[in-house]
Amino acid sequence: MFGNTVFARAVGAVVAALLSLGLMASPALSETFVIASLSDNSEREMRRYRGFANYVEDNLEGSSFTLVEVIIIPRSDLMVEAFLRDRAHIYIDSPLVALRIANASGAQPMLRRWRRGVSEFWSEFLVRADSGIEGFADFEGKVLGFEEPESTSGHYLPRSEVLAAGADVVTMFHLDDPREPDAVNSLFYSDDEVGTQWLLDGEIDIMTIGMADAQEIIEESDGEIISIARTMAVPRHMVVRHPGLADSDVTWLTDLLLDMDDHDEGRRVLENWSNTVRFDQFPEGLDATVETLNERLSLLDQGGMF
Repeated sequence: MFGNTVFARAVGAVVAALLSLGLMASPALSETFVIASLSDNSEREMRRYRGFANYVEDNLEGSSFTLVEVIIIPRSDLMVEAFLRDRAHIYIDSPLVALRIANASGAQPMLRRWRRGVSEFWSEFLVRADSGIEGFADFEGKVLGFEEPESTSGHYLPRSEVLAAGADVVTMFHLDDPREPDAVNSLFYSDDEVGTQWLLDGEIDIMTIGMADAQEIIEESDGEIISIARTMAVPRHMVVRHPGLADSDVTWLTDLLLDMDDHDEGRRVLENWSNTVRFDQFPEGLDATVETLNERLSLLDQGGMF
């Protein structure tokens, strides 16, 4: 089984250094299929990927691979390097993060992952019920709280929605920083409870967060907090692959992922892996989905995010 072979090869600071020096081995043409994940907590992420990696290793027939390896990479720039240096075969993440890495590395989007029981997700914009804020036109001069810098639902997606609405977004670093009257003033909160309390206390005027957490906050506020807008919906997770995979291996990988929910063991592995339901094709088509997401990435780029 996979757990007795190369599963323990998590990466952190050591791999970051090796990648930056170009000293890592190049397995794109080797017998080892490498699953890469982006996280600063390698032990937790390894536990999450163990069942999936074991399943892939048990179903290598029809591929050119004989082993499976998981590597955990702490930063997105190093994930780009991993693909450029042939150190990763697939990577799965929220779509704006995954596509940005794919664009920079040449990796190819291929499938959608239903994570946490859903195929797509969006972010909500929350305000106090008595705020008088009804939509994006009321955001100028206000303080908008984002969840965390690298979060799709808590930052990239809602920021792109505000930019798409034509607003300028400026960054605050502290609650007592001066506000720009002709722009949306943005500030990061450290966790959901902090953001909710800031909103209730009037420290921020708007809070944005993923749909599931937003509904929980609304329900627990007893009517004090409401949602006044939401972002576009995007795929819950996107799978991207190394561009140099042989056509036969692309076919093997595609079929393996698409068929997982057709088998008892596959369904068990998926359910235990962050309540994944299945992998499937993008309903709007791959090209249309990528085009829409790239439009949002372009807005974020123009807004100085990258």
